[in-house]
Amino acid sequence: MAKRAPLPEGIARLIAVRTLRSVAQGALGVAFPLYLVRLGVSTVAIGALFTAAAVASAALTLAVGLLADRWGRKPFIVAFAVLTALAGGVLLASRSFWALAPVVVLAGIGRGGLGIGGGQAGAFAPALQAMMAEKSGDARRTPIFALASGISAYASAGGALLSGAADWLARPSAPLLGYQALFAMTLAVGLAMIIVLHPLREAPRAPRPAGRQAVLSRASWAAVGKLSLAGGLNGLGMGFVTGFLPIWFNLRFGVGVAAVGALMAGVGLLAGPAFALASRVARRWGEVRAITFFRGIAPFLLAAMPLASSFTAAAAVYVAAMAFTMAPMPIRQSFAMGVVEERERASATGIRATAVRLPSAVSPTLTGYLLDVGDLGLPLWLMAGCMALSAALYYTFFQERDLMAGRVVAEAGRSAPAG
Repeated sequence: MAKRAPLPEGIARLIAVRTLRSVAQGALGVAFPLYLVRLGVSTVAIGALFTAAAVASAALTLAVGLLADRWGRKPFIVAFAVLTALAGGVLLASRSFWALAPVVVLAGIGRGGLGIGGGQAGAFAPALQAMMAEKSGDARRTPIFALASGISAYASAGGALLSGAADWLARPSAPLLGYQALFAMTLAVGLAMIIVLHPLREAPRAPRPAGRQAVLSRASWAAVGKLSLAGGLNGLGMGFVTGFLPIWFNLRFGVGVAAVGALMAGVGLLAGPAFALASRVARRWGEVRAITFFRGIAPFLLAAMPLASSFTAAAAVYVAAMAFTMAPMPIRQSFAMGVVEERERASATGIRATAVRLPSAVSPTLTGYLLDVGDLGLPLWLMAGCMALSAALYYTFFQERDLMAGRVVAEAGRSAPAG
């Protein structure tokens, strides 16, 4: 049996940081929206908060992406850990909406995740993904991204299960005790991230070519522009539901944090098999066709959710939809790293992620209003429509890359000496 190659230096620490954050985000992605409802915050105000968070995240993502390629990636990943710890401390110390709002806006705590972004680094993803790609090398980049995504998805599933503490620990004399326990866990997670990152070493930044002032090369701009347009549509769609799903299930079926947390845990547990299946399909069909196939099925499932007559039925549909949505995520991330130069990867990721997050700022306020007036179907149908258009654009823009890769493989096979 072939011996498994060890992970490149530093990769284990980066995966550990992403995994730790996923536990906290998996828990608070479920619990925090319902915590705001418990505090008496209206869905309209929650929607406005999520809109502000998306705008801030877009601006911060762009800044991190552009600066990380020049100043180094590690300082921004450390800042990400510090903000996580700070968020936990603020959540513990205050129940004021105006004190909690900056936590959501700057740290991204409690908004997103829910089976898709739980393993992500929010606005600091450009630095984290670029550093992972740099340390992985081109040959191992996709498998390592898949490994990191799988581990962090399972961690997010564990965090989603832990969100049930908001119900389990509640007492008549202390109804918010369970939430406080989750906030304390977030503080501990942030401190642990800082400790894990401390020994991480980063190679010095290569000097930019003489006379070059552009952020990206012309070829990189072309690829990033296409990725941004397709991703922007997807971001617009996700914004209609991201963060609101616990509230949606509560309004539709009357379920609490524990039930939604178990649902999200189910999504996370399917991530590993979904990633493996997508990788096999990509090897057979090509990366672009695999990405389009999986992301093209999810919208049809999401559109059926409002028609479900029970929590169990709606949960099953959502789990299936998220499995198809998540499956190609590592392939898509690795693909995006491969179409730009190494020295431009953080900048390219920042620009692309900003183009995704700005549209996602448009939709939450509308969803907050729709939920307030009792329209529970339209947000999911708008989400499904945007995601379907995004998948179609992705295939239109990048199908030629699968054809080129196929021709290279075929020519290599014809030129290989007969055995």
